[in-house]
Amino acid sequence: MRTKLIMLLTVFVVVIISCGVASAATVNTNHIAKVKLSNSETNADQFEPVVDGKIVVWTQGDPRIHTSIYYKDLVTGLSHKLLSSNQDQSKPSISGSNIVWQQENSKGQICIYCKNIVTGKYGRVSNSKLNQASPDISGNIIVWEQDTFNGTSIYYKNLKTEIIGIVKKSNEGQFEPVTNGKMIVWTQYDLKGYSLVYYKDLATGISNKVLNTDEFQFNPAIDNNHIVWVQTESGNSNIYYKDLKTGKVSALLKSKHSQFLPSIKGNIVAWQ
Repeated sequence: MRTKLIMLLTVFVVVIISCGVASAATVNTNHIAKVKLSNSETNADQFEPVVDGKIVVWTQGDPRIHTSIYYKDLVTGLSHKLLSSNQDQSKPSISGSNIVWQQENSKGQICIYCKNIVTGKYGRVSNSKLNQASPDISGNIIVWEQDTFNGTSIYYKNLKTEIIGIVKKSNEGQFEPVTNGKMIVWTQYDLKGYSLVYYKDLATGISNKVLNTDEFQFNPAIDNNHIVWVQTESGNSNIYYKDLKTGKVSALLKSKHSQFLPSIKGNIVAWQ
Protein backbone atom coordinates (compact mmCIF):
# COMPACT_ATOMS: atom_id res chain seq x y z
CA MET A 1 0.00 0.00 0.00
CA ARG A 2 1.12 3.53 -0.61
CA THR A 3 2.77 5.37 2.26
CA LYS A 4 1.33 8.86 2.56
CA LEU A 5 3.72 11.72 3.19
CA ILE A 6 1.34 14.05 4.97
CA MET A 7 2.12 17.73 4.65
CA LEU A 8 1.34 18.65 8.22
CA LEU A 9 0.34 22.20 8.97
CA THR A 10 -0.20 21.75 12.69
CA VAL A 11 1.28 19.10 14.99
CA PHE A 12 3.03 15.93 13.78
CA VAL A 13 2.63 12.96 16.12
CA VAL A 14 4.04 9.44 15.93
CA VAL A 15 2.69 6.49 17.89
CA ILE A 16 4.20 3.01 18.11
CA ILE A 17 1.78 0.07 18.27
CA SER A 18 3.19 -2.76 20.36
CA CYS A 19 1.30 -5.88 21.47
CA GLY A 20 -2.01 -4.16 20.84
CA VAL A 21 -1.18 -1.25 23.15
CA ALA A 22 -0.63 2.30 21.88
CA SER A 23 1.95 4.50 23.55
CA ALA A 24 3.03 8.03 22.73
CA ALA A 25 6.60 8.56 21.56
CA THR A 26 8.59 11.75 21.62
CA VAL A 27 10.23 12.34 18.26
CA ASN A 28 13.51 14.18 17.81
CA THR A 29 13.55 15.51 14.26
CA ASN A 30 17.09 16.92 14.31
CA HIS A 31 18.37 13.88 12.41
CA ILE A 32 15.98 14.29 9.48
CA ALA A 33 17.67 15.30 6.22
CA LYS A 34 15.55 17.79 4.27
CA VAL A 35 15.97 17.41 0.51
CA LYS A 36 13.99 19.22 -2.16
CA LEU A 37 12.80 16.53 -4.57
CA SER A 38 12.58 18.75 -7.63
CA ASN A 39 13.60 22.29 -8.54
CA SER A 40 10.68 23.55 -10.60
CA GLU A 41 11.83 26.10 -13.19
CA THR A 42 8.33 27.57 -13.31
CA ASN A 43 7.86 27.90 -9.55
CA ALA A 44 4.91 25.53 -9.94
CA ASP A 45 3.11 24.16 -6.92
CA GLN A 46 3.93 20.60 -5.89
CA PHE A 47 1.59 18.58 -3.68
CA GLU A 48 0.05 15.12 -2.95
CA PRO A 49 3.39 13.31 -2.40
CA VAL A 50 3.40 9.53 -1.94
CA VAL A 51 6.29 7.10 -1.66
CA ASP A 52 7.04 3.41 -2.07
CA GLY A 53 10.58 2.20 -1.49
CA LYS A 54 12.95 4.53 -3.34
CA ILE A 55 10.36 6.12 -5.64
CA VAL A 56 8.55 9.34 -4.71
CA VAL A 57 5.55 10.52 -6.75
CA TRP A 58 3.74 13.86 -6.62
CA THR A 59 1.35 16.19 -8.44
CA GLN A 60 2.83 19.35 -9.96
CA GLY A 61 1.36 22.33 -11.77
CA ASP A 62 2.77 23.12 -15.21
CA PRO A 63 2.98 26.38 -17.24
CA ARG A 64 -0.33 25.74 -19.03
CA ILE A 65 -2.32 25.67 -15.80
CA HIS A 66 -2.64 21.90 -15.90
CA THR A 67 -1.42 19.53 -13.23
CA SER A 68 0.83 16.58 -14.06
CA ILE A 69 2.25 13.59 -12.18
CA TYR A 70 6.01 13.47 -11.60
CA TYR A 71 8.21 10.86 -9.96
CA LYS A 72 11.78 10.68 -8.70
CA ASP A 73 14.12 7.73 -8.17
CA LEU A 74 15.95 8.47 -4.92
CA VAL A 75 18.79 6.11 -5.89
CA THR A 76 19.63 7.65 -9.26
CA GLY A 77 18.38 11.14 -8.40
CA LEU A 78 16.50 11.31 -11.71
CA SER A 79 13.01 12.77 -11.88
CA HIS A 80 10.52 12.48 -14.75
CA LYS A 81 7.07 13.56 -15.83
CA LEU A 82 4.98 10.38 -15.74
CA LEU A 83 2.89 11.05 -18.84
CA SER A 84 2.58 14.17 -21.01
CA SER A 85 -1.01 15.32 -21.32
CA ASN A 86 -3.03 18.49 -21.77
CA GLN A 87 -5.51 17.22 -19.17
CA ASP A 88 -5.31 17.56 -15.39
CA GLN A 89 -3.69 14.67 -13.53
CA SER A 90 -3.87 14.22 -9.73
CA LYS A 91 -4.24 11.82 -6.78
CA PRO A 92 -1.22 9.57 -7.50
CA SER A 93 -0.55 6.29 -5.72
CA ILE A 94 2.36 3.89 -6.18
CA SER A 95 3.18 0.25 -5.51
CA GLY A 96 6.45 -1.16 -6.84
CA SER A 97 6.83 0.02 -10.44
CA ASN A 98 3.12 0.75 -10.97
CA ILE A 99 1.74 4.25 -10.54
CA VAL A 100 -1.99 5.04 -10.70
CA TRP A 101 -3.68 8.43 -10.88
CA GLN A 102 -6.87 10.17 -11.94
CA GLN A 103 -6.98 12.20 -15.16
CA GLU A 104 -9.60 14.17 -17.05
CA ASN A 105 -10.20 13.24 -20.68
CA SER A 106 -11.09 15.61 -23.52
CA LYS A 107 -14.80 15.33 -22.64
CA GLY A 108 -14.25 16.32 -19.02
CA GLN A 109 -14.72 12.79 -17.67
CA ILE A 110 -12.42 11.74 -14.83
CA CYS A 111 -10.72 8.38 -15.46
CA ILE A 112 -8.19 6.18 -13.64
CA TYR A 113 -4.90 5.43 -15.38
CA CYS A 114 -1.99 3.13 -14.55
CA LYS A 115 1.60 3.20 -15.81
CA ASN A 116 4.47 0.81 -15.19
CA ILE A 117 7.61 2.97 -15.01
CA VAL A 118 9.86 0.00 -15.84
CA THR A 119 8.09 -1.27 -18.96
CA GLY A 120 6.51 2.06 -19.93
CA LYS A 121 3.15 0.37 -20.47
CA TYR A 122 0.18 2.53 -19.53
CA GLY A 123 -3.55 2.83 -20.09
CA ARG A 124 -6.94 3.27 -18.52
CA VAL A 125 -7.75 0.90 -15.67
CA SER A 126 -11.40 0.64 -16.72
CA ASN A 127 -13.30 1.80 -19.81
CA SER A 128 -16.37 2.86 -17.85
CA LYS A 129 -18.17 5.96 -19.14
CA LEU A 130 -18.82 7.06 -15.53
CA ASN A 131 -16.49 9.29 -13.49
CA GLN A 132 -13.76 7.58 -11.49
CA ALA A 133 -11.60 9.12 -8.75
CA SER A 134 -9.28 8.65 -5.75
CA PRO A 135 -7.27 5.54 -6.78
CA ASP A 136 -5.05 3.50 -4.49
CA ILE A 137 -2.79 0.57 -5.37
CA SER A 138 -1.00 -2.22 -3.53
CA GLY A 139 0.60 -5.13 -5.35
CA ASN A 140 -1.75 -6.19 -8.15
CA ILE A 141 -4.86 -4.55 -6.66
CA ILE A 142 -6.14 -1.11 -7.69
CA VAL A 143 -9.17 0.45 -5.98
CA TRP A 144 -11.10 3.62 -6.81
CA GLU A 145 -14.38 5.50 -6.41
CA GLN A 146 -16.77 5.28 -9.35
CA ASP A 147 -20.05 7.06 -10.02
CA THR A 148 -23.07 4.81 -10.36
CA PHE A 149 -26.73 5.50 -11.09
CA ASN A 150 -27.36 5.32 -7.34
CA GLY A 151 -24.36 7.37 -6.14
CA THR A 152 -20.72 6.37 -5.68
CA SER A 153 -19.35 2.85 -5.24
CA ILE A 154 -15.89 1.33 -4.73
CA TYR A 155 -14.46 -0.75 -7.56
CA TYR A 156 -11.27 -2.78 -7.83
CA LYS A 157 -9.10 -4.33 -10.52
CA ASN A 158 -6.66 -7.22 -10.27
CA LEU A 159 -3.79 -6.39 -12.64
CA LYS A 160 -2.75 -10.04 -12.80
CA THR A 161 -6.14 -11.48 -13.76
CA GLU A 162 -7.57 -8.28 -15.36
CA ILE A 163 -10.76 -8.88 -13.35
CA ILE A 164 -12.74 -5.74 -12.47
CA GLY A 165 -15.50 -5.80 -9.89
CA ILE A 166 -17.54 -3.81 -7.41
CA VAL A 167 -16.33 -4.27 -3.84
CA LYS A 168 -19.73 -4.22 -2.11
CA LYS A 169 -23.09 -3.52 -3.74
CA SER A 170 -24.93 -0.82 -1.86
CA ASN A 171 -27.29 2.11 -2.35
CA GLU A 172 -25.18 4.06 0.15
CA GLY A 173 -22.35 6.37 -0.92
CA GLN A 174 -18.86 4.83 -0.72
CA PHE A 175 -15.66 6.90 -0.67
CA GLU A 176 -11.96 7.00 0.37
CA PRO A 177 -10.86 3.50 -0.76
CA VAL A 178 -7.47 2.14 0.33
CA THR A 179 -5.94 -1.32 0.00
CA ASN A 180 -3.03 -3.44 1.20
CA GLY A 181 -3.43 -5.86 -1.71
CA LYS A 182 -5.48 -8.34 0.34
CA MET A 183 -7.99 -6.10 2.07
CA ILE A 184 -9.97 -3.12 0.79
CA VAL A 185 -11.09 -0.45 3.24
CA TRP A 186 -13.44 2.45 2.57
CA THR A 187 -15.85 4.98 4.11
CA GLN A 188 -19.56 4.36 3.58
CA TYR A 189 -22.60 6.48 4.45
CA ASP A 190 -25.52 4.56 5.95
CA LEU A 191 -29.22 5.36 5.61
CA LYS A 192 -29.11 7.46 8.79
CA GLY A 193 -26.41 9.68 7.31
CA TYR A 194 -23.54 8.31 9.41
CA SER A 195 -20.19 7.68 7.73
CA LEU A 196 -18.75 4.32 8.79
CA VAL A 197 -15.54 2.50 7.83
CA TYR A 198 -15.91 -0.92 6.19
CA TYR A 199 -13.37 -3.51 5.06
CA LYS A 200 -13.47 -6.52 2.77
CA ASP A 201 -11.19 -9.55 2.60
CA LEU A 202 -10.66 -10.29 -1.10
CA ALA A 203 -9.73 -13.92 -0.40
CA THR A 204 -12.85 -14.80 1.59
CA GLY A 205 -15.22 -12.19 0.16
CA ILE A 206 -16.31 -11.28 3.71
CA SER A 207 -17.00 -7.60 4.41
CA ASN A 208 -17.82 -5.89 7.68
CA LYS A 209 -17.74 -2.65 9.63
CA VAL A 210 -14.54 -2.01 11.58
CA LEU A 211 -16.70 -1.10 14.59
CA ASN A 212 -20.42 -0.87 15.35
CA THR A 213 -20.97 2.68 16.54
CA ASP A 214 -23.25 5.68 16.13
CA GLU A 215 -20.21 7.96 15.75
CA PHE A 216 -18.91 9.28 12.43
CA GLN A 217 -15.87 7.47 10.97
CA PHE A 218 -13.70 8.54 8.02
CA ASN A 219 -10.10 8.86 6.70
CA PRO A 220 -9.24 5.11 6.79
CA ALA A 221 -5.77 3.71 6.12
CA ILE A 222 -4.42 0.14 6.20
CA ASP A 223 -1.11 -1.68 6.38
CA ASN A 224 -0.76 -5.42 6.95
CA ASN A 225 -3.40 -6.34 9.56
CA HIS A 226 -3.94 -2.89 11.05
CA ILE A 227 -6.65 -0.43 10.03
CA VAL A 228 -6.65 3.14 11.34
CA TRP A 229 -9.35 5.76 10.96
CA VAL A 230 -10.80 8.97 12.40
CA GLN A 231 -13.79 8.68 14.73
CA THR A 232 -15.82 11.51 16.25
CA GLU A 233 -16.70 11.55 19.92
CA SER A 234 -18.75 14.35 21.49
CA GLY A 235 -17.81 16.65 18.64
CA ASN A 236 -14.10 15.78 18.80
CA SER A 237 -12.11 13.55 16.43
CA ASN A 238 -9.64 10.88 17.55
CA ILE A 239 -7.61 8.24 15.72
CA TYR A 240 -8.62 4.62 16.26
CA TYR A 241 -7.05 1.39 15.07
CA LYS A 242 -8.16 -2.22 14.71
CA ASP A 243 -6.01 -5.33 14.70
CA LEU A 244 -7.74 -7.64 12.21
CA LYS A 245 -6.03 -10.71 13.68
CA THR A 246 -7.20 -10.18 17.26
CA GLY A 247 -10.23 -7.99 16.61
CA LYS A 248 -8.96 -5.51 19.20
CA VAL A 249 -10.09 -1.89 18.70
CA SER A 250 -8.57 1.02 20.58
CA ALA A 251 -8.01 4.75 20.46
CA LEU A 252 -4.37 5.53 19.70
CA LEU A 253 -4.07 8.64 21.81
CA LYS A 254 -7.00 10.36 23.49
CA SER A 255 -6.82 14.10 23.05
CA LYS A 256 -9.04 17.15 23.49
CA HIS A 257 -7.65 18.34 20.14
CA SER A 258 -9.07 17.03 16.88
CA GLN A 259 -6.98 14.49 14.96
CA PHE A 260 -7.17 13.79 11.20
CA LEU A 261 -5.52 12.12 8.19
CA PRO A 262 -3.87 9.05 9.76
CA SER A 263 -1.25 7.10 7.85
CA ILE A 264 0.20 3.73 8.88
CA LYS A 265 3.30 1.77 7.93
CA GLY A 266 4.35 -1.24 9.99
CA ASN A 267 4.15 -0.25 13.66
CA ILE A 268 4.17 3.49 13.02
CA VAL A 269 1.11 5.71 12.77
CA ALA A 270 1.31 9.39 11.88
CA TRP A 271 -1.48 11.94 11.72
CA GLN A 272 -2.36 15.61 11.71
